[in-house]
Amino acid sequence: MVTEEQLRDTKLALNYYARLTNPPAVREHLNLGEKLFLLAVGTYNRSENPWIGSKELCRTFGYAPSSATEILNGLETKELLTRRQDPSDKRKHILVLTEKGSREYNGLAETLSEMAKNYPIDRAL
Repeated sequence: MVTEEQLRDTKLALNYYARLTNPPAVREHLNLGEKLFLLAVGTYNRSENPWIGSKELCRTFGYAPSSATEILNGLETKELLTRRQDPSDKRKHILVLTEKGSREYNGLAETLSEMAKNYPIDRAL
């Protein structure tokens, strides 16, 4: 299961990434919030407990629900994730990466991994 600490680490890594002046070729068609949510949903989808909803993302990253909805709508429009009804609670929706979203996730994760090797995080602080 992915912990809130791991998701916060993802946010820290993305904020670090955004501060670099000359990052390698990256997915410029995604804004920072979309990259953050894509990485968080992808990380969750690959864990033992693969379900995450927008409320969990808001709570973990400090986004207002309206901002999260805007980001998720953008990812859905770009066909990177889908919202599915939670089988255990019909009032909730869970977020799942599409095949295209999984490819984007893999690319972002690889880029962050390479950046971490080349630019230790303490240099960005």
